[in-house]
Formats: sequence, C-alpha cells, structure tokens
Amino acid sequence: MKRTGTGSARSVSSSRSPKAFLAGAAGQFRKIVLVAPPLVLGELRKHFEKDIADRVTAEVPKTLTNHPVADIERILLTA
Repeated sequence: MKRTGTGSARSVSSSRSPKAFLAGAAGQFRKIVLVAPPLVLGELRKHFEKDIADRVTAEVPKTLTNHPVADIERILLTA
C-alpha cells in the first residue's frame, strides 16, 4: 500500500482489489464519512461488506478536486 500526503489528510492507493482495499482502510475507523463524486460513491457501495457499510455515517456526493480549502470546509460543514 502506498500512502502519500501529510498530516491527517492523506491519499491511499493500492494495487489490491477494491474489496480488499476497503476492508483494510475502513477497518481502521469506527465512523466513516465518504466524500467522492456521485459515480465513485455508487461504485464504492457495491464493494462494501455490511460491517463497513454500517460504519458510514455520512456521504458527500461531490467532486472537490481543485476547490479552494475554504470552499471544501464550507461544503463539509453544511453536509
């Protein structure tokens, strides 16, 4: 697994199957908030096991790439 980024915000990429990646990454958290484009969220949901789906507390179906940080903060706070 390759991790990039700094601080609490980080990007995780993997060559494993989506199901294996989600189980490993999501298994580290009790509550999960998903922020991704709508089509990506739909694809992610297809691969969730019940124990992972049960931990998803919120979803933000938005593409936030290239948004200024202030806009991202506003969007997340109003979600």
